[in-house]
Formats: sequence, structure tokens, C-alpha cells
Amino acid sequence: VAIPDWQILQLQQVLENTTELRPEKYLRVGDFVEITGGPLQGVRGYLREHRGEARVAIMVDGICQSTSFVVSQELVRKLNDAEALTGEGLRAKG
Repeated sequence: VAIPDWQILQLQQVLENTTELRPEKYLRVGDFVEITGGPLQGVRGYLREHRGEARVAIMVDGICQSTSFVVSQELVRKLNDAEALTGEGLRAKG
């Protein structure tokens, strides 16, 4: 896939004028996600909303009700379809 010249020029401009760059995760409301670290590691749910620059709220179903809580976006990863359907990738707490 060819990258358009205007996008290359934009990236060059950003690189020349920014001291800190970091990749951002593409998470969308409704994505099935898993927490990858901290005391909630392994908890899965649906992304409900983004809150601020680096925080997300996750809705977890399974007890005939839903609950939501806020975690750092850095600790959240989107699950692929196979993981979501099979439970693959679940981390054991220990």
C-alpha cells in the first residue's frame, strides 16, 4: 500500500517539531477487550467509552448485571475474534 505524499510530509513535520511521540491504540466503543496488567489483569469486557486522554471505561457482563470501571488505556488490549469466541489468551492469576 502506497502512503500518500501529504501523509509523509505530515509525519516529517511532526517528527521535526515534537519531542515525545508514542503509538496510540485504536480502540473503539463496543470492542471486546482484556486488561493486561495490574490487579484486574485478565478481566474482559466491552469498551464502553473513552474518558480523557489515557483512560477507558469497560463494561463487564456475566452476573446478570453490568458494571463499569476506569482503567488506564495502556493496560487494555483489543481481543481478536478467535480469542473472544474461545477464551484463548485468558491469563491465570497467580
